[in-house]
Amino acid sequence: MSVSPEKQIFTCFSCGATGNVFTFLYLILKRYLLVMQLDYLERRLVLVLVIILILVIVKEMNTLIYMIMLINFIRIVCLLIWVRMLLSI
Repeated sequence: MSVSPEKQIFTCFSCGATGNVFTFLYLILKRYLLVMQLDYLERRLVLVLVIILILVIVKEMNTLIYMIMLINFIRIVCLLIWVRMLLSI
């Protein structure tokens, strides 16, 4: 990263971002909000998994529906893992 106090701009050579102090703060806030959204989604997914397992235990759910829900759950978890790796969080 390069910072020019005379011009009051920054340039990041790894991601290509450039701008002034407001742009820099916006990028930090945007990343923070994304992390918070991922954490919220992960907590919701744990709740969904618990509900699925409870329904299976009490045998209130058809096996096919259970398999479809479980496959979708795994797909979402894999997507979350991919996004976390992509952002290197």
